[in-house]
Amino acid sequence: MKPAVYAFCRFAYGVFSAIVHPVTAVGAENVPAEGKAIVCANHQSGQDPMILAVHIRRKIRFMAKKEIFSFKPLGWLMDAVGAFPVARGENDLNAIRTSFKLLNEGNVLGIFPEGKRFSDGEMHAAKNGVSMIALRSGAPVIPAYIEGSYKPFRRMRLVVGKPVDLSDLGGKCDAQTLNTCSTRIRDAIMALREG
Repeated sequence: MKPAVYAFCRFAYGVFSAIVHPVTAVGAENVPAEGKAIVCANHQSGQDPMILAVHIRRKIRFMAKKEIFSFKPLGWLMDAVGAFPVARGENDLNAIRTSFKLLNEGNVLGIFPEGKRFSDGEMHAAKNGVSMIALRSGAPVIPAYIEGSYKPFRRMRLVVGKPVDLSDLGGKCDAQTLNTCSTRIRDAIMALREG
């Protein structure tokens, strides 16, 4: 990560967003001021990571589909802002190791648990990868919901919730526990839409 590049992109997108589709942000203080955390949000647009980065004060290290990194200029930019590749639909051990390393170093990890973008406004089933990372790392999971169409001059809304209670699940990663965890994360994100 190159902090100056991250700061510039955050500032530039913040100006763009303020003009084109202003965002009302609520609850950003629910992200811990320090220490590891995982921010999980719904995913409808390629702009979602920037919305989160602008309105959450801490730097967020995002998982991004590995195809983005194959175009060298874009790959350089993604690396400079601290994103790292993940192979979607696979058990990507490198991405999992990177996630644990970043969390152990006290970073905030950004994951879109649906695994891809959906533009229908619904929150689809969360993949179990984020649950495994959360349960094994012990990092608090912070749900977030991004609402709006990203159409020019339409207001957007970001709601960040309190950590998802996973305390009763321990560090177990059997299929049932992972499914339970993923459902709780999804439900916590959807509850923000209704709130």
